[in-house]
Amino acid sequence: MRAALNGLTIPELSVGRWLLMLLLAAALVTAVLTLDLWIVDRMERFKAGDFFQFWAAGRTILQRNDPYDPLGWRQIYEQEGRWRWQTDQRVFLYPLWTAFPFVPLAFLPFSTAGLLWALTSQVLLVLSVALWAQALAFTDHRAWLLRVLVLAIAFEPVSLTILFGHVGLVLLFLLSGTLYLVHKGWYAPAGVLLGLTLLKPQLFLLLIPALLVVMLLRRRWSLLASFAITSVALFVTSWLLVPNWVAEWQGYVAQSAMVRLRISPTIWGLSHSVAVAFGRTDLWPGLGVGVLAALLGGLAYLLYVHRQVLVQAGSLEPVLSLVLIASLLIAPYMLSYDFVLLLLPISTGLWIAQHLTKTIRITLAMSLIGCGIILPWAVLADSARTGQETIAALVPCSLLVILVACVVACSRQQRRQPPPKQTGCLHLDETLGGTVCPL
Repeated sequence: MRAALNGLTIPELSVGRWLLMLLLAAALVTAVLTLDLWIVDRMERFKAGDFFQFWAAGRTILQRNDPYDPLGWRQIYEQEGRWRWQTDQRVFLYPLWTAFPFVPLAFLPFSTAGLLWALTSQVLLVLSVALWAQALAFTDHRAWLLRVLVLAIAFEPVSLTILFGHVGLVLLFLLSGTLYLVHKGWYAPAGVLLGLTLLKPQLFLLLIPALLVVMLLRRRWSLLASFAITSVALFVTSWLLVPNWVAEWQGYVAQSAMVRLRISPTIWGLSHSVAVAFGRTDLWPGLGVGVLAALLGGLAYLLYVHRQVLVQAGSLEPVLSLVLIASLLIAPYMLSYDFVLLLLPISTGLWIAQHLTKTIRITLAMSLIGCGIILPWAVLADSARTGQETIAALVPCSLLVILVACVVACSRQQRRQPPPKQTGCLHLDETLGGTVCPL
C-alpha cells in the first residue's frame, strides 16, 4: 500500500514503525552531538587541535593582522589562553588562502565554531562517499555507500581528522566532487572545486597536474579556465590582504623544511629511517630521491603497459587513485591524518575487485579492508609508543600495492574477453561474459 503526496509515493508505515524511525534518528543526532561536544571540550582542555590555528588565522584576518607575524600570532593565542611557546608553531603554517573558509567561523567563539566545524566535517564525509559512488557509476550505489561509510567510521585517519579539526574531509569532498562533476560533464564547476584543493597544495603535487593534463588532452577548456581563475583569485585575494605573505611563509617553512621531511610518513621519512638504521644518515636525501624516481617510473610503466585498456574505457578513477597515493607519498610534509584522502583509492579498489573472479575478489577485498581498518590503527599504536609517525607510510605503500594488483587483475581479465563497445562515458556498462570490467 502506498500513498501519494504531491506526485510522489511514499510507503505507508504503521505508527509504531514511524516512532521507531524517529527514535533512531533522534538517537543518531544525539550521539553525533555528544561526540562533537566531547571533541570541542577536549580541544578546550588540552589546548590542542589543528582547528584552533585555522580559527586563529581567520580571526587574525578579521583583525586585519598578519598571521605570519610572530607577535600578532602570539597575541591571538594569548587572548585565548593557549600560548605554549615551546610547542606551538610561531606563525600560521599554511598558505594564506587556507584560512579563508574559517573567516566566517572566526566571528564565533572558539567552542561554537569548533562544534560547527565538527558537524560540517561529518556531513562532508557522507557527501564525499556519496559523490564518489556516483562518479564510479556503481549500480547498487546505496548498498555500496553504506559499506564504505562503515569503513570510513572505522578508518583511523577519519577519526583523527575530526578529533583534531583538520581540513582533510574538506579536501576529500572537493576531490570527490571534482570527479563527480567531471563524470557528469559539468566541467566549469569541476575546475572551481579542483582549484580549491589548493587549500593544502603539497598533497596534490602529482594529482592536480595529472588531471589538468588529461583535461587538456580532452580539450575541456571550461575546466582549465575555471581552475585558472580560481587559483588566481586565491592568490590575488591573499596578496591584497597581506602583500608579503609568500616571502614570510616560505621563510618560516624553509627553516624547518629538512626536519619536516625526515618526520613525515612519506618516502622521505621512510628513507631517513632506513638510513638511520644503517648508520648512514648523510645518505638519506639521495635515497629519498632514488625512491622518488622508482615510484614515478613504476607508475609511468604501469600506465604505459595498460594504456590500451585504459584509453579504451576512458576510466579516470583508477588512474587518479594511483596518482593520488603517489602524491601523498611524495608530499614534502604531511601527517597521518592526511591519509583520510585514501578513502577514495580504497573505495576504487573495492569497486574494481567486485568485477573479478570470486577468489581474487575476496582476496583483494579482504586486503583492502585490512589496509583500511587494521593497519592504520596498528601503526597509530606504534606511533604512540615511539613518538614518530614515519611508520604510517606503510598504509599508502600497502594500498598502492593492492590497488596495482586490482588494476592488473582487472586488465588481464578484460583482455581475455571480447572487445567492448564504446559508450562515450567514463565507464563501461556492457556486460562482458557475466562481468563488467571497469577499466
